[in-house]
Amino acid sequence: MKLAEFIEMYPEFKPYVEFLREFLEKPPEEIEVRGFGELGGDAPGERVLGFALKPDKLFFRDMPPSITTFVHELIHLCKKPEESPEEVYAYNLVNLIMFCAERGVKCDPFKMFALRIEDVERVLRKYGVSSIEEYYALRGIIPLGYEIGAESELAPSAELLGRPDYEEVAVKTFITELASGIPFHPEGSLEVKVLLDLCRLTRSADL
Repeated sequence: MKLAEFIEMYPEFKPYVEFLREFLEKPPEEIEVRGFGELGGDAPGERVLGFALKPDKLFFRDMPPSITTFVHELIHLCKKPEESPEEVYAYNLVNLIMFCAERGVKCDPFKMFALRIEDVERVLRKYGVSSIEEYYALRGIIPLGYEIGAESELAPSAELLGRPDYEEVAVKTFITELASGIPFHPEGSLEVKVLLDLCRLTRSADL
């Protein structure tokens, strides 16, 4: 069936399709949704819950699939920057897209990783946190690529600081940690406030 028909049959999926509509390579009226049973003897292994074939086909083991599986595969059919592997977006942005779609938040999720470190830290300062490093220290998180100094202060490792893409890695690490923790952040928490502000920044003409 077509994706447009699918969301009429299963309306619980409609908010996610509508949120991603502007980013899809093909409109929902042209995207096909199929079950693994239509693959004949070529069905994927038992651990595979779904997959996408660009630009317009979605396949799922269960019908309907879980919302998480559905959003993950739908991300694969979206237009996105080419500099990051597909799974970086599909895996790390599922919770963010669900968060935005369920709350009616305007956001370009595929620009989240294009934010600059000064953008992120400007938002953090709004809530009394001076830097990404201070945020990690407050939360007791030691992100990959960071180390604890003699006075228990977090700082990027020399190896990370020496990379030309240091700021990009720092922002992607921060965004990924923030997005992956969405199911555990209560409404009104620092994480949710920061996330909402960063979502609004992705609609800036400067990105």
